[in-house]
Amino acid sequence: MIIGKNFFINEMPKTGTSFLRNYFKTYKSIVITNHHDTVEHNKEKKLLNKKYRIGTIRSPYTWYLSFWKWSCLKKKDSPLYSDLTSRRIKIRRLKFDSKLFNYLFNQITKNTDELENLFIDVNSKKNFNKFLQILLNHKYRNYISSDFSFTQNKELGYMTHFFFIKM
Repeated sequence: MIIGKNFFINEMPKTGTSFLRNYFKTYKSIVITNHHDTVEHNKEKKLLNKKYRIGTIRSPYTWYLSFWKWSCLKKKDSPLYSDLTSRRIKIRRLKFDSKLFNYLFNQITKNTDELENLFIDVNSKKNFNKFLQILLNHKYRNYISSDFSFTQNKELGYMTHFFFIKM
């Protein structure tokens, strides 16, 4: 997060924020926190009282492509790879509502080997298209993670969800 006197910039991953961080390093009055921090990570700075709130974003297609390629290279260091390729059923993460049963069923029955294969070849159009289908088709939402799986709006894509969570 990049914090100035009357503004803050919330950094969404894979949107060019490393460039912004390097640019603002030259200004002594600017505070640069951990990369991709959120407002929640910086409660003591009273960010929501600042006049300007800025968020970074990117073309959805190139964002998904970049995030997928990065996940192919980073594997378990990518939160999205970890969410997709492992079973997320930790009780403290779950929201107890009408969607819980379907979420648990999908987490238990999802084919993690098949999902891991989506990240093997960084140049595979077929794997990228399947990856997009999982992130953008509501019927696969329960494969991802409890936060995204329990969102109310069926039309909300992963990028939009991620942006709102970060802001």
